[in-house]
Amino acid sequence: MKKIGILFLLLLLMVSDAVAQELIEGNAQYLLVNGDGSDTSLLNIDFMYYRDEDEVYKKVINDFIKKNSQNGFGDEGNKVNDELGEQFFANKLSSFAKEFEKYNKDVPDAMVWGMEERILVEDMESWVQVHLSGWSYEGGAHGNGGQSATLFSREDGRILTLEDFFTDVDALNKRLDPLFRKQKELGPNEDLSEAGFNFPDNQFAVIDNFYFTGRSFTVYFNSYEITNYAGGPTELEISLGEIEDLLKRDI
Repeated sequence: MKKIGILFLLLLLMVSDAVAQELIEGNAQYLLVNGDGSDTSLLNIDFMYYRDEDEVYKKVINDFIKKNSQNGFGDEGNKVNDELGEQFFANKLSSFAKEFEKYNKDVPDAMVWGMEERILVEDMESWVQVHLSGWSYEGGAHGNGGQSATLFSREDGRILTLEDFFTDVDALNKRLDPLFRKQKELGPNEDLSEAGFNFPDNQFAVIDNFYFTGRSFTVYFNSYEITNYAGGPTELEISLGEIEDLLKRDI
């Protein structure tokens, strides 16, 4: 079987300001081709990580990225103790391609696999937001994907939860419940379970997959988390002005 892909690696150094100089940003791509050349897929990873680990939170975040970004397959895949860098992500794509090659030998007319991943690191005033998103197709009826936001303390690298930002999470749930019902076209007293949603005690509740912008708070539910695959993911955004009285700190 002929070679099935070509690896491209682009490393971009961010130098626009003091914070950005601490981060390395890059892109790795692999052009995946099936055995007879009739189908192609461009595997892609956009990545960011800290150049130096001279503070605790930077090492914690780099380790988190290594552990939680999409891993490769078998012996070709990345290990948690591998050095984080452009080769780390190139190896990930290569291992994915080699796994497809094995599969393609057994199923010559298989639809080519696909993978996309994005790692974004946002430095905030007193914390860092790490956004991970990814999608992959490895045969079957459809691909699978998801996204997450994890917030880390700049002081000690601790993962921050809703309780670190809000004085009353139950009150936050009540503020967001009408927004959720409006988005899903549900009445104010309509039973969530009967409408196909799964929440603890059948009451809307936010989860620790959230992030802030300068003007809003967003919480994200991936596919399958609160409803079936057909229901898709759910993203709720509310302005900070509407929840300002519940915040523990300045955003």
